[in-house]
Amino acid sequence: MLKKITHLFSILLLSSTLTSCLALTAGGAAGAYIGSDERTIGTIIDDAAITTKINGKLLQDDKISSIDINIDTNNRIVTLHGDIESREDEERLIQMAKETKGVIEVISKLKIDSQ
Repeated sequence: MLKKITHLFSILLLSSTLTSCLALTAGGAAGAYIGSDERTIGTIIDDAAITTKINGKLLQDDKISSIDINIDTNNRIVTLHGDIESREDEERLIQMAKETKGVIEVISKLKIDSQ
């Protein structure tokens, strides 16, 4: 019986340790502040995956310059920040984000840079 309890305790300790490591890794990837982020680990990972997918789409798009664009995701709500060349580029990026699996809303804080 003692052996089973020791084994169970070891599993719980390992699980707790791995969860903490995952939170640090996923939180960093999602731009979260560990300790003040109220999202679950699963939500943090989902948000990071959404941001990564949108960044990948943006990098593959030859019509939009991604140099000055920042994408944040929090609870599946995507916020786009930065400078963009035209209204058409903004609309294209918003549509890209909306079409990404898991996104429930897109907020644009993009500024059109009319050099």
